Amino acid sequence: MRITANLILLLSFFCSSFYPQTLDREERGTNLPSSTGMSMPSLGGLPSLSAPNLTVSVNEEEYIVDAGDVFLIKIDVPGPAVRILPTTVTSDGYLMLQDVPSLKVRGTLLAEVKENILARLKPKHPDAEIEVFLYQVHPINVTVIGAVQNSSKQRLLSTSRVFDAVQNALRPDEFDQATLKESRTVQDEDRLREEENYSLRRVEILREGKRYEYDLLRFKLLGDLKQNPYLLDNDIVSVPFKGENSHSILVDGAIGQGIEFEYLPSDKLSDAISFAGGLLPVADSSKIELYRFAEDRKSLKKFIVSIPGDQDMSLNPDDRIYVRHKPEYHEKHGVEVQGEIKYPGFYAIEEGKTKLSEIIQISGGFTDKASLENAKIIRQKILLEDKELERLGRMTVEEMTNLEKSYFRLRNREDIRLVACDFEKLVIASDSSQEVLLRDDDLIVIPQKNKVVFVSGGVISPGNIVYDENWTYKQYIATAGDFNKRAKRGNVKIIRSKTGVWLDATENMKLEEGDIVFVPEKEERDWWEIFKEFLTVTSQIAAILFIIANVGK
Repeated sequence: MRITANLILLLSFFCSSFYPQTLDREERGTNLPSSTGMSMPSLGGLPSLSAPNLTVSVNEEEYIVDAGDVFLIKIDVPGPAVRILPTTVTSDGYLMLQDVPSLKVRGTLLAEVKENILARLKPKHPDAEIEVFLYQVHPINVTVIGAVQNSSKQRLLSTSRVFDAVQNALRPDEFDQATLKESRTVQDEDRLREEENYSLRRVEILREGKRYEYDLLRFKLLGDLKQNPYLLDNDIVSVPFKGENSHSILVDGAIGQGIEFEYLPSDKLSDAISFAGGLLPVADSSKIELYRFAEDRKSLKKFIVSIPGDQDMSLNPDDRIYVRHKPEYHEKHGVEVQGEIKYPGFYAIEEGKTKLSEIIQISGGFTDKASLENAKIIRQKILLEDKELERLGRMTVEEMTNLEKSYFRLRNREDIRLVACDFEKLVIASDSSQEVLLRDDDLIVIPQKNKVVFVSGGVISPGNIVYDENWTYKQYIATAGDFNKRAKRGNVKIIRSKTGVWLDATENMKLEEGDIVFVPEKEERDWWEIFKEFLTVTSQIAAILFIIANVGK
C-alpha cells in the first residue's frame, strides 16, 4: 500500500508539472510570453504559484536562476496545435524537462539556462520552433545590517537589487533631502547627522562566505547597473558608517549641480564631473581649478586641469574642484523701444557694438506723431556712483554748506540715467557725432508730439499753453493770466521736458515743446502765530531778567 501511495503522489506531481497544454492555432493569439515580460492566456493545467507573474524587465545577462523560478516552454510543431510546458526549478536546483534528462540550473545566468534548455530539447523536436520564457520568479530573504535604521530581514523577489534593499532599510525621505529642510528643529539636525552617517559607496554583499563591494552612489547618480546587482536568497547587505575620518570631494561651478560626495581612492577627475551632472555648455573646460591639500595638510596647492585632457587624473582626499564659466558666453543683451515707433518692443543687440540708428531702422522708423526733440535714451544699468550725493543724502539741511545745498539740489533734479543724444540731428541731419552705442537694458523712448508749454505756480490761470517757438517765457505767463499776488517774479524757473533740468528763466531763452514754466510763490505768513511766538519769547526774556535782578540783591 505504501508503494502504491508513493506512486500516486509521484504521478500527481508529474501530471501537474509536465501536462502539455494544447492550443488550437486559432486560439494562440499574440499575447504569448516574452523574455522580459508577458501576458499569458488562461492555462487550466498550470501549477499553483506563490509568487506573482513576472511583470518587470529582467536582464538575462545578470539574473541568476534559483529554486522556485518558473519557466514556460513553447513547442510549436508543424500541425494544428501548440504545446506550452510549465516547469519549476526544484529546491536542489534542477529543471525537469519532458522526454529529456533534467538540467542543473541553480546559480546559472538566465541567458545560459535558456540556451541549455534549447540545446536539450532541439534534438527531440528537430522540426519544431522552441521558445523558452521566464514566467515567475522566486521570493528571497535578505538581511540589511550596518548604518541603517531598520536592520532586519526583508522578504523580496529575486528581481530586487541591492539598492532596493538599502532604500527599504533607510528612511525613504533621506534619499530626497529637499523634503527635510522645511521644518527641522535642532534635535532633528542632530538626529539627521547621526542617521546620515552611512556610506553608499562601500556597500557590501556577504554571500556564501565571500564579500562583494559595490558603489551605490555611482548607480544612483549615473545609473551604473554593475554597481547594483540582483540579490540572492540569504544575502546579507552591509551598509558601512562613514566614520569621523572619512574624506570627501567637492565640485561646484558651471556643472549640473554642486555636490560633495564621499571620496574613494579609485576616484578620477572624470568621475567627479560626472557625479556633478557633467559640464554645462557655458563651462570653461580648459581652465578647471583643483585645490589640493599639501603634505602638511594645511596649505593648499592650486592646479589648472582640463577635460578631456586630465579626465583620468586621480583625485586626493578632500580635493575641491571649481569649474568656471566662459567669459561673455552667449550673453543675452537687448534694448526696448517705446512710444512713437512703428514696431515697438524688445530687440537683441551686441553690447557696445549695436548703434542707435540700427535699432531705429530695424524697428521700422518713427511714426508721424513722434517728437524727436523730446526722444531720449535711458540707461537703466548705471555703473557710475555719486559718493558725494550719497554722503549729502545722509546729512540734514542745517549741516550742509551753501555750496553743498546747491549741489544736492541740482543733482537731485538731474537724471543720471539719461544718455546725451540729439535725435533730430542723428536722423534728419545724419550727424554721426550723435550716434550712441547701445548697452544691455537701454530704454529708447520716443514720445508723442506735445505742442504745448505748461505754466505752473504763481499765475492766475495755470495750465497748458499752445507752443510757439518764437515766444519767451514772459509771453506764456501773460497768456496764463499774468503773475498773481504771491508770485516771485524774479525767480521763474524753466523745467526742460527732455532732461528734467531746472534752469533760471532768461529773456533770450528758447523754450521747447513740453517745457514747464514754473513761477514760485511767496510763503503765506500766519501773523497770529508769529505774534504768539513773540509773546512767548518776550515772557521768557522778562523772566530771566527778573531772576538776574533778584540774584543781585
